[in-house]
Amino acid sequence: PIHRRRVSWLGNDIRIEDRIEGKSRHTIESQLHIHPDLRVISGNESVLIKEGKEPLASVSSIGPGCIVIKEGWYCPEFGVQRRCKVLYLKHEATSLPLNTGWRIHTLT
Repeated sequence: PIHRRRVSWLGNDIRIEDRIEGKSRHTIESQLHIHPDLRVISGNESVLIKEGKEPLASVSSIGPGCIVIKEGWYCPEFGVQRRCKVLYLKHEATSLPLNTGWRIHTLT
């Protein structure tokens, strides 16, 4: 498969758009690691990112798929690991081409 990524920022929206092209069916995964000092709150179709009590952004998927919140690692430097939340999209046995990605809407 061939993967192309486009990142754009317009007003309060940051879009990370992925296009995967190829033949047959594939499992496609996308992850967005969130800094460990931030809180992640699951919503119906989006995830809210907060710093303390202040909402910073809402994150939703572009295209099909539901966001799952998993545990992961943030590594600010060699040999240093901190637990963090990871936003995860998975498309199993999907036909290509596939358009997917993230929409981050800033709230501040």
